[in-house]
Amino acid sequence: MWCKRWWGVCGAESSLLEWCIQQDKVDKQEEYFVCPDWAGLPAQGTHLEVRKDGKVIDVVLIDKLPYYLAGRLGGVVDICLEHKSTSRAHCVFVHHRKGNLYLIDLNSNHGVFVNDERIAPKKTIKVTEDDEIRIGASTRLYKLNRKPPQKLEAAKVDGQRPAKRAKIDPVRVYHVLLKHVESRNPKSYRDPVNPVKRTKEEAISLINQFKEKIEKADDPFSELKKTARELSDCSSAKNNGDIGFITKGKMLKEVEQAAFQMKQGEFSGPVCSDSGVHLLYRAHNDA
Repeated sequence: MWCKRWWGVCGAESSLLEWCIQQDKVDKQEEYFVCPDWAGLPAQGTHLEVRKDGKVIDVVLIDKLPYYLAGRLGGVVDICLEHKSTSRAHCVFVHHRKGNLYLIDLNSNHGVFVNDERIAPKKTIKVTEDDEIRIGASTRLYKLNRKPPQKLEAAKVDGQRPAKRAKIDPVRVYHVLLKHVESRNPKSYRDPVNPVKRTKEEAISLINQFKEKIEKADDPFSELKKTARELSDCSSAKNNGDIGFITKGKMLKEVEQAAFQMKQGEFSGPVCSDSGVHLLYRAHNDA
């Protein structure tokens, strides 16, 4: 399982919370790409400069994970691209444990170009800071930079200044996950060999029962953590169901939407995702 490979690469430098947050996305990514054994963590500040008309208009940090999947499939890829020529999972940037960066075209329809030459699909290509990368038919160019990014000057793109991005604070979330026969990966971390046998409807019914029992408890938060430890199918059960801080675009879409709509101290109803059925709790940031 890729999560285990990622945990082995990161070791003590990464927390269990980070591992848990990535798990659902990794389950989906395995359909398109599996992290190689030679991958490693990059230097802090490593990023891709995004250039248009000779100006740097944005930066994409790639300094936290061994690889970054790029494409237009929201909730799955790490770098979301919007150009219409982009494939669902177009290409992947992979950090080597010795410090080099490699680029792989994942059989995209419109290709990946390095210095205006299309690279062969599935071939691992070393990328240097001198290379210019183009993805599909987009006119944007990407360049590797290993130094922390500087503050961008307001650059005009297509005659307009780039819009300022609203700052959205992350939210702290705990959950109980019940997988079912329709889950993308229907195996619980408690039994990684045998798929679960419950139906989706049964999972929803159980989540409703959990919520009712938890909300009636003298200490609902403690009861939620107990339920997660004993019954959740997610490995975050080892940490009382804590999946850490959720930021926009980094978690399953359904979980993310529900989490940001909740108030602190509030429980969700059943939230259905490709992973299964979730009961969410939005905790205080210092919980």
